[in-house]
Amino acid sequence: MLSPDVVEIGEDIAASYSQFLALNSFGTSISQTVVSPLSPDPGWLPTLRRRLATLAKLCAQWQLDYPDLLSSYFLPFTDFSSTFGAFARQSGKFGNNVEVWVQALTALHKAAVEAETVTKRAATGFTDHFSMIKTIEGQLNESLATAWQELANEEDKIVAIATQVARLQDRVAQLQDNLTSGTISAGKSYFQTAATITYTVLTSATVEIPYLAILSEIYTIGKEAYDLIVTDKEISEALQKIADLTVEASEAAQAAAMSKGVIQLITRLNLQVTGQSDHLPALNRVWEVAAEKISAAIDAIQAGAVPTQVLDLVSMPAAAAGWNTLAKLSRDAVTMVPVQGRPVFLTNSSVKSRLSATRF
Repeated sequence: MLSPDVVEIGEDIAASYSQFLALNSFGTSISQTVVSPLSPDPGWLPTLRRRLATLAKLCAQWQLDYPDLLSSYFLPFTDFSSTFGAFARQSGKFGNNVEVWVQALTALHKAAVEAETVTKRAATGFTDHFSMIKTIEGQLNESLATAWQELANEEDKIVAIATQVARLQDRVAQLQDNLTSGTISAGKSYFQTAATITYTVLTSATVEIPYLAILSEIYTIGKEAYDLIVTDKEISEALQKIADLTVEASEAAQAAAMSKGVIQLITRLNLQVTGQSDHLPALNRVWEVAAEKISAAIDAIQAGAVPTQVLDLVSMPAAAAGWNTLAKLSRDAVTMVPVQGRPVFLTNSSVKSRLSATRF
């Protein structure tokens, strides 16, 4: 048929939408990340702070471009489905008139090529933004490498704290649900929860001061993430472990370890949009295949095939139904508005509630 596998491509649409959502959520996280001053600032910290500010600017530009890129990537399904459906409704009147079929299929081929062009342009925009973020990741890692070199005598303590920071943020992220085509089509309640982790540094005077605040957006289906987070044993254990370990490390070492939390955000983003999680190429390929199939049908009838005996042409109404399903799914995805869940605030502080619904 002149339509793709609806189930397979439906999941690619859901997964690709999740990639756009992940990058947008990352942008929100970075814009809300706060690195507070220490007294005094270690030599490496001002550079780290400047590079984080540069990353925030890049993310701000992504968020400005996001609406246009999102619609450009997914709404071609709607435009193409409309064009295909119009031809499918008229195709029964074409009979074996090769000239009429060729005219109709040529127009349809043009629509597929246009959809491919728009989609690939949007995918390139996504990739370009992500590549710039990756560049800053390298610079942030350089800053932290400098910090760890300066604090080589406390490397074991830094590693211990950083390990728990990664454990904490990974666990919070793992509570997020994956979007599927079924979830989107069913219109299930879709919650967005802001989870803010405030890492505090313990000074030599045994006073806790806020150092790093990181916000993450957690998306869940049918339930809020708040209850999952505040009752999660591993999250509580990681917060307690960080609190215990800060007692043994200098302020600078604590800060260096906790700063890995920013890198952890980028690491998480990598997992969400690259490798097996990258469905953009598969969705780009949809339009290439559609254009190729239409070209093949044109070639067949121009070579003498009888239109009413060509399966791809006879089955146009069924193919139109498939395109309509994909168009609806893509529209549902880009127009989804999540329900705002209760925010949750986490901290390693020993003098405040580790998990709370109110800001510390």
